[in-house]
Amino acid sequence: NFSLNVDYKNLSFFMSGDYQAGSYVHSFDRQFRFSKGLKDDSIPQQALEGVSQSQAWLDFTNFFVEKADFLKIRNIGISYAFNPRKLLEKIIVGFNVYNPFAFTASSVDPEATLSGGLSQGAVTTGGINYSTYSTPRQYIFTVRIVF
Repeated sequence: NFSLNVDYKNLSFFMSGDYQAGSYVHSFDRQFRFSKGLKDDSIPQQALEGVSQSQAWLDFTNFFVEKADFLKIRNIGISYAFNPRKLLEKIIVGFNVYNPFAFTASSVDPEATLSGGLSQGAVTTGGINYSTYSTPRQYIFTVRIVF
C-alpha cells in the first residue's frame, strides 16, 4: 500500500493506492468466449485440429491464464478549509474519487472472484474471472461544518 498527503495552508490533497505483483488469474470469460466459437489468436491452430471447438478449450486451459499484476489508485481527494469569522469555527469542503484508476497486466480485473459460481452450484473463489466487474468508480462531495 502507499499513500500521499500534502497540505498547504487550508488546502489538502491526498491519494492512496496499492499494488500486487507475481500472481496469476484464470480468465473464464476468455475461455468461454473461445468455446462458443470466438477466435483467440493466442491459441495455436495445430492444437485445434481434429478436436471439436466446444470441447477443445478443456485441453489447453493454460492459454487462458493471465498475469494478475496491478497498480490501483483507490482514492484521490482534495479539500479546502474555510475559516469564517462568526458563528462557525470551520467549514471544510471536499471532493473524493474512489477507484479512479487501475493499471493491469491482463484483460481482467485481477481482484475478480468467481461471482457467478454460486448460481451454478460452485463456490466463490479468488483467482478465477467469470462475469465479474471491477469495483465501481465513485464521486463523493463532502461538506463538514465545525461549530
